[in-house]
Amino acid sequence: MIDISCSFIEYFYKSRLERSYTMNLQNLEAFVHVAWFGSFSKAAEMLYLTQPSISSRIQSLEKEIGSPLFERLGRHVVLTELGKFYLPYAENLVNAYRESRVAISRYEDGVTSEVTIAASLSISTYILPSLLTAFRKQYPEASIKILTGQANDILDMVLKGKVDFGLTRTILHPKIHRYPMFSDQILLVAYPEHPFSKTRTVRLEEISHEPMILFDQGSADWSVIHGLFQSEGMNPNIILSVESIEAVKQLVLRQVGLAFLPYMAVREEIEKGELIEVPICNTPRLARQIDLIESIDRSQPNPVIQDLKERLIQSEWYESHFAI
Repeated sequence: MIDISCSFIEYFYKSRLERSYTMNLQNLEAFVHVAWFGSFSKAAEMLYLTQPSISSRIQSLEKEIGSPLFERLGRHVVLTELGKFYLPYAENLVNAYRESRVAISRYEDGVTSEVTIAASLSISTYILPSLLTAFRKQYPEASIKILTGQANDILDMVLKGKVDFGLTRTILHPKIHRYPMFSDQILLVAYPEHPFSKTRTVRLEEISHEPMILFDQGSADWSVIHGLFQSEGMNPNIILSVESIEAVKQLVLRQVGLAFLPYMAVREEIEKGELIEVPICNTPRLARQIDLIESIDRSQPNPVIQDLKERLIQSEWYESHFAI
């Protein structure tokens, strides 16, 4: 009789501990995602939960810790000092738990995870190689397929369920969730021997007389660049228009003309001194927001796809590689 009672008590407390441990992990996961996005609603979308569920988990965690982790600023939230201190510990715990889930799934099922991504050519060329190299080291059995296209092509593939998610400039559509990744600066670049390399800033009027090479005519980026000149009653002196960013870069390196190019495409050349940025007088740098998008109808992905998504939306990597 005593043995039965002891076994029951042991089972009772073990079960309670496991439930508490699971809930704590869920609370930590909610905390980490709200911290990343600065938004309860965005965190709820990413975790396939309702906003009240996220709020409840944050409140539970704050009650357990005994102090607020967030401060509200209008529609956004920011971490308190305690929240900033606590975040890296929470991230480590959540990541360790997710890695263990993936490892167990691989061990039990032996299933090869397949990930299909739609991305613009520039993101496929300059962003994904480094990120996917690290991802493949952790998930060597994962099969990754990348489909390239323009922004509208990527949106179409996402909506039709042809891909797990897409990477593109900001697109607004009622049938997608959008997760900001980073802001990519668009710079005016020239070869070092160009006269502009010896001046601190250059007026837009001076630039309008220079031979200009543009990429992706008709795209949103092209419209922004063209609109910059038209706002001042000017037209750029376009001598070439090509679809490939890499082709434009090679033409500038060969001193054919100047070009507006994404910083992610010319970072290495600028660091090596092979290209120089030309600051434009009284004009801030142009920029384009790059987002991860997925269909609102898509079911919760497997842990491997979820992990890749979260790697892609974390800003630390972009800040260390592409911050100017």
